[in-house]
Amino acid sequence: MKQTTPIISGGMNALRLPAFFENLGHSNVILTAGGGAFGHKDGPKQGAISCAQGEESWKLWKAGTYGDVSLSDGVVEYAKTHEELKGAFLTFQKDADQIYPGWKEKLGYTGESSVQAASFNWQKKDLAAAFVGASTTRKASSVARRALDQSSRYADLSLTEEDLIKNGQHVLVAYIMKPKAGYDYLATAAHFAAESSTGTNVNVCTTDDFTKTVDALVYYIDPENEEMKIAYPTALFDRNITDGRAMMCSVLTLSIGNNQGMGDVDYGKIYDIYFPPQYLRLFDGPSCCVIDMWRILGRGTVGGGLVVGTIIKPKLGLQPKPFGQACYGFWQGGDFIKNDEPQGNQTFCQMNECIPEVVKAMRAAQEETGQGKLFSANITADDPNEMIARAKYILNQMGPMAENCAFLVDGTWLAALR
Repeated sequence: MKQTTPIISGGMNALRLPAFFENLGHSNVILTAGGGAFGHKDGPKQGAISCAQGEESWKLWKAGTYGDVSLSDGVVEYAKTHEELKGAFLTFQKDADQIYPGWKEKLGYTGESSVQAASFNWQKKDLAAAFVGASTTRKASSVARRALDQSSRYADLSLTEEDLIKNGQHVLVAYIMKPKAGYDYLATAAHFAAESSTGTNVNVCTTDDFTKTVDALVYYIDPENEEMKIAYPTALFDRNITDGRAMMCSVLTLSIGNNQGMGDVDYGKIYDIYFPPQYLRLFDGPSCCVIDMWRILGRGTVGGGLVVGTIIKPKLGLQPKPFGQACYGFWQGGDFIKNDEPQGNQTFCQMNECIPEVVKAMRAAQEETGQGKLFSANITADDPNEMIARAKYILNQMGPMAENCAFLVDGTWLAALR
């Protein structure tokens, strides 16, 4: 199976990348930094270059180029001689203050802080679950854990992660979950597991002994850190009638579907997931991955590193020519542009006028930089026939550059199919 393609977004900019790569252990990901590129004080080209420099600074620090110094000091040292990354410090100053203490003195900057907000919680890195090859230490909790309602059926805290992995019959999902005020943590977690599998908010007369064998079970909770883990029997998940393969949409429907509308849950977020190898082999995997992107970009097929991408901003309000100019500006320093989900065929920016501008910008940028460029076009529509028509039109316009184009189908459309 081809590896999946990891994509990072959600407020990322050059300053946040080095620690992200260090926590991840590599930089073979796709970045779609909207504000991180178009919010850079010097423009999207410099924003794109600064993100690539974020990767390079991490690699140089890891190689020992700056001696025995912290990662933050290494990045600041790199920024002294790289104007685009230095510009990111001046643009995203609240991130700089949080991640790089003392950066102003080290870079000789005395101006006031900007209004850029830092929203990424760097402490959450400690919550990355190590499912395979690591032992799980359970913390004692001072929070009451009363086994109320469905707790006796949908929770079994005597189960161990090691045994669940060894048996290979469960998908294990780790969550950050917070009950609403006044609700017991274990009871809420069990309700969450029930709603995600065989249960509902009342007892039903049709439940039999077999039904209970495919209950999802809470096997770990840590209320202080808002952490819980649930084991889902693989038999719960839907299979294709054509070839018996597994479906990712079924996994998501159960693990992060109905439980998002529960009255006793403030929030529930997946932060890690483990698939037993035998079950994992039932997925056909992606048709393309980051390796294909590296190849089109001219980087070979091994260790191609960060693909610097963006989402055109503002997400709505640009007419065709300004949209194409924004693409051209970013592609001067970046690799990959993705339509934002709302961008489609608005009357002020119709596809038959906008896509030719994108094609013109891509062609010019490739000729001037000598590097491949990539574009992901939004073809989402109510009617599948409309989606096909959009895709055919875009490929027609791309011509010989068709391989440099991908299609975006918005998740809300997929949700409607369920």
